[in-house]
Amino acid sequence: IIWFLSTYLGQEIPNEIKFGHGFINEVILHRKNVAKKILSEYFIEVPETLNENISIMSTLASMGLLKLAPFLLDENVEEIYIDAPSSKIYLDHSEWGRCESNILIDELELERVITHLKSESGLQLDYNSPSLKTDIITDLFRLRVSVDIYPLIDKGSTLIFRRFRNKPLTIIDLIKNNTISVD
Repeated sequence: IIWFLSTYLGQEIPNEIKFGHGFINEVILHRKNVAKKILSEYFIEVPETLNENISIMSTLASMGLLKLAPFLLDENVEEIYIDAPSSKIYLDHSEWGRCESNILIDELELERVITHLKSESGLQLDYNSPSLKTDIITDLFRLRVSVDIYPLIDKGSTLIFRRFRNKPLTIIDLIKNNTISVD
């Protein structure tokens, strides 16, 4: 179902969605709503309780973000690192520290993510401007993303995603995780 929906949704960008800040969120919202409609009309055997999750995964898959989805949606992930195409993604997790995954992003997938980032930021990324920094704010996640390309790095691209919590830490949270003391 996710493959079918993501293939269909990959062709869905309505004319009223404009490039620039908010572009990614608008695409996500539109595609998620289309997926929910298709699920409720044509996949009635799927329990309604799964429609939200299937529509989110299908939407992220349609944007080339399915491999990053577990990291983007996990509240405990603080940073995600992609050092080069076909290298393992690693991350900083608030409970487990630095973690290496078995997930690889190939060059085509990486370029697809970078295209979305350029569309969101409205900034150039080329030999003369080899670094791009932008914020991505969606209903699903909030990120600050940094992309570097040649000549800043030897070959390929490198990405760092800093993930912000949807709900900021409270003073009680900081005490519980020993960031600050009661004193």
